[in-house]
Amino acid sequence: MSVLKPTAEQQAAIDAFVTGGTVVIHAGAGTGKTSTLRLLSATRPEAKGLYLAYNKAIQTEAEQSFPRNVDCRTAHSLAYRCFGAPMRSRLNGPRVTAKKAAGVLGAPWVPLDSGPDLDPSTVASMALRAVDRFCHSADVDMTRKHFVPPEAPGDTDLSGLAATVVSVARRAWADLSAPTGHLKPSHDVYLKLWHLSGPKFDYDFVLFDEAQDADPAIADVVTRQASQLIAVGDSAQAIYGWRGATDFLDQVEAEHHVALTQSWRFGPAVAEEANVWLGVIGSEMRLVGSPHRKSSLGPVDPPDAILCRTNGGCVSEVMAAQEDDRPVALVGGGEDMVRLAEASQRMTAGEPARHPELVAFKDWADVQDYAEHDPGGSDLAVAVHLIDKHGPEAIIGAIHSCVPESEAELTISTAHKAKGREWGQVLVGDDFRSPKDDPVTGMPGPVQREEAMLAYVTVTRAMCRLDNGGLAWVHDHPSVVGGMAKVKKDSPAPGRRYGHADQDPPGYDHAIAAGATRPEALVAAEAGAEMWRYAFARQSGQTHIEAMQAHESGTDQGAIDVTLKFVDEVPDHVDAPIEQAAERVSTTVRPPSLPAVGTQVRIRGHRRSAYRVTGFGSDGSVTLIGGPNGGWRSVMPERVAPIARPRKPNKPQPGATPSSDPVPDAARAVGL
Repeated sequence: MSVLKPTAEQQAAIDAFVTGGTVVIHAGAGTGKTSTLRLLSATRPEAKGLYLAYNKAIQTEAEQSFPRNVDCRTAHSLAYRCFGAPMRSRLNGPRVTAKKAAGVLGAPWVPLDSGPDLDPSTVASMALRAVDRFCHSADVDMTRKHFVPPEAPGDTDLSGLAATVVSVARRAWADLSAPTGHLKPSHDVYLKLWHLSGPKFDYDFVLFDEAQDADPAIADVVTRQASQLIAVGDSAQAIYGWRGATDFLDQVEAEHHVALTQSWRFGPAVAEEANVWLGVIGSEMRLVGSPHRKSSLGPVDPPDAILCRTNGGCVSEVMAAQEDDRPVALVGGGEDMVRLAEASQRMTAGEPARHPELVAFKDWADVQDYAEHDPGGSDLAVAVHLIDKHGPEAIIGAIHSCVPESEAELTISTAHKAKGREWGQVLVGDDFRSPKDDPVTGMPGPVQREEAMLAYVTVTRAMCRLDNGGLAWVHDHPSVVGGMAKVKKDSPAPGRRYGHADQDPPGYDHAIAAGATRPEALVAAEAGAEMWRYAFARQSGQTHIEAMQAHESGTDQGAIDVTLKFVDEVPDHVDAPIEQAAERVSTTVRPPSLPAVGTQVRIRGHRRSAYRVTGFGSDGSVTLIGGPNGGWRSVMPERVAPIARPRKPNKPQPGATPSSDPVPDAARAVGL
């Protein structure tokens, strides 16, 4: 087996490893953490090591490449010999229905104030979900913390339900962990029994992979060992906290912390996009793209993969692809959406949902109201809308019509299920949510850290070309732009914030967020012969502009004359791109075969969302604003279809002189 020459970062990891102390390796996306662990292992051929893999597929791959002194195992494989093998017949036995489980456990009926009474089968199913959460935890006793609350309006009292479910769950655990029980155990049951037994490893060192998403039970076992510990992972990819996983990298006490930042998966362009999200997350890490791999950002047609935020977003993309007769694969099979669609059928017919997340709702109308109006229902909103629009039968049929990935032209996945995967050309789906505006200030709200980490995972799946689509809004968010300065409009005419279609009331004081990396966003003023002063800053340490002034003359139907004037001295490295932006604005024209600026269009395959044409790129792409996030994106013209409805004429601004000239494309190219 050939031994690679280590990079400087890998050598730093080796130097830390040979000290014998605990080492944490912070490995960014695509930075070769597995090859680094192989290099570490090879430096101590006399020592016996354990590579603790995240899943069976990773274990199998590692077995082909790690040195002979390293055992490649999963935690489940370590637990199986003593605790899994004795219950082999039950593990391989027939499924136990919820009704039969309810009888075994003596599950009762449970009344709910806000919804229907829960039948014993539903209570038993909820109890088994609590057992599953307990199995993943580091706890030794079943408590209220293991209760998994169903979706419900925010004011719903679930305390009585929780107490009953936990009581039934304790009886379920007693049955599952007994040598001869009646319920069918999952593989996590014997893993938990192994954890509770306090196992000891006979290894000199342990390589703990994907430690940022460690199950607390496994992390507890690893922490208690006398072996040297090397924990590796990427804290910015800790996306499974919602199911109980913890970031072990942030918890372990280590003598050495080293970082791998040179990505070999993608080039500089994708690395730069990843670094935007690392900044939003608050991570100090910044990735360096591979000099040997070309990558770019822009429209992809066709993509190799479309990555979505939600299951509903995935199914929407599946249906669009099937309409175009493209063989499409859905990672994970889409059974979550099938179960939701089947629950909607039952609830519409007046039957119980028999779905663990919907048990608190009386009927489907309650689910619709919750998804539309309750902040807690935002994750369900896309799926509910999809079911209502197409019908549950169509949803189920589309999912069952998907093909295996080996036969597909297009792969569609949620971002969660795409973790660890990579594709040449990736399109980000349009169901990623931009933060809502603050109702008082009108400014975009903060980006939740969990959402930023999911976005980082999403954009780093692309190797060659990335269409950031539903995540492009981040470039206009204050967390990326940096400074936000107050702006006072000299004219009472209403204006628009960059990237948003809604208008502020006359004379409203608000902040404009902008950055020199998107200078065309600054070369803008509302039609009506008014002058604005924009003050903004970029806190990345690269650019800082004290102030600029943009003047637009003419009317909404007339010519536009954009001039820039900097109030204070501006550094040369900022002045040049702004001047270039002004030149682009003055020369951007619409190719005759494309829809006019201002035209309402849809993107083929995104039937739910309407966009407005704002300009045209030098590569022939069309720049749009709109969609569910009100953000910007660029697509190739063949993907754009005009919406067949007349546009309402714009009202002239007070004092403006009407003109019969067409709307100048350069005026629209700045997004107003």
